[in-house]
Amino acid sequence: MKRTEFLKNISAVTFAVALPAYALSNKFNSAKAKIIKPHRLKRGDVIGIVTPGSYITKEELNDSIKNIEELGFKPFYTDKVLEMNGYFSSKDKDRADDLMKMFLRKDVKAIMCARGGYGCSRILPLLDYEVIKNNPKVLIGYSDVTALLLAITQKTGLVTFHGPVGISSFNEMTQKYFKDVLVEAKSKIKMLSVAEEN
Repeated sequence: MKRTEFLKNISAVTFAVALPAYALSNKFNSAKAKIIKPHRLKRGDVIGIVTPGSYITKEELNDSIKNIEELGFKPFYTDKVLEMNGYFSSKDKDRADDLMKMFLRKDVKAIMCARGGYGCSRILPLLDYEVIKNNPKVLIGYSDVTALLLAITQKTGLVTFHGPVGISSFNEMTQKYFKDVLVEAKSKIKMLSVAEEN
């Protein structure tokens, strides 16, 4: 099998696994929503930390806080962030509720998932997409969070961001592109590695 064929096949499988069966049904697929762009971030804005999938440790929470502060933002989280329920951070409803609270809080300007792991697809039917649509803000993450990003964009039109999670390694390149996209809102960005920039 050629490399391009392999990549196409693995991408299709990954997408199918990421979303539960109901998400691929006609019931879930709403009419094309109008694109909603969240406001760009400003230095000092509050970024909410959530765990919509797997749990994190206290050390990983501290890493997430440090990463957000080094970017020039203020971290905020609820007592749900360190809960554990088997492999998940907490029960499905609690994870969905915590995410919804972040969308409803006026002081929280962006939401960063602390990690991916597994569990985001389980909370999709528990979210209030109308509330999300009426309270648009930056939502960022990757891995299992992709299911959450895709569902919210499809149901509401809100532009979401496939990017670092709280426990990611925020090296020089990560920080640069985070700010280019979410703070500077540059319309065109040439992606270069740190090595290429030097």
